[in-house]
Amino acid sequence: MKVILPTVEIPPAAKKPLRLAIFLGVALIIGVQPFLFADPPTALVVRLLGQARIQSGESAWRPVTRGMAVQNGDRIQTRENSSLIIAARGEAVQIRLGPNSDFTLTSLNAGTGATRGDLTSGSSWYSVDRARLTGEFEIRTPTTVASVRGTKFSVIESDAGTLGCVCAGAVQTQPLSNPEGSAVAEAGASHTISRDGSLVEKDFTQYFRGLKVDRSFATEIQRDGRLNYCTQCHRMTNIETDTTPDPTEY
Repeated sequence: MKVILPTVEIPPAAKKPLRLAIFLGVALIIGVQPFLFADPPTALVVRLLGQARIQSGESAWRPVTRGMAVQNGDRIQTRENSSLIIAARGEAVQIRLGPNSDFTLTSLNAGTGATRGDLTSGSSWYSVDRARLTGEFEIRTPTTVASVRGTKFSVIESDAGTLGCVCAGAVQTQPLSNPEGSAVAEAGASHTISRDGSLVEKDFTQYFRGLKVDRSFATEIQRDGRLNYCTQCHRMTNIETDTTPDPTEY
């Protein structure tokens, strides 16, 4: 059996509004397309304690607020007794800045693109998930370039030079004044690079158990006060007698 559907005639008076509606609909789609497919913010400030300020290019400094986007080239300075956490690429990269720190997010790219940051002064800690960020990750200071392949580590810059400590994974440290003098530090080790480019490696594994650090580590802190930054993540205790569960997050 053949079924014939009735045809619907559109009155001439209705055709103009219909054409206008179609035109406006297409224009709307084209107009919002850049916003629908625009790249998300490079990074976000997910935690802020105290005060910090940010500068984009040559623009004026402005206060950092929680949830603020941080773009490539942005420079951040934290105040005394202040700190913040920046998360990027779905937390594939986490950057923590301690008090009185001066940091620039040079580039933070997805996929195989390079991720780089400059620490001019202060203390910082980084977590890199290599499963989600396959490109290079480098932190540069006035004396050093630290390159990683998936790790957790800290970098502290002071008048004495650069101190890098590795919590997990491995970090390759290269003094800028002595490219041939690079070395790799693994979990529990530190590299100290002085202003003249000399590199000293120390092994602190005896003091640490997971996120706990033995109280005897205080002797090392007395020798180099920058190591006190380790206690921001590692809880000071007596690891021989402490039977409480180990912390699970830095």
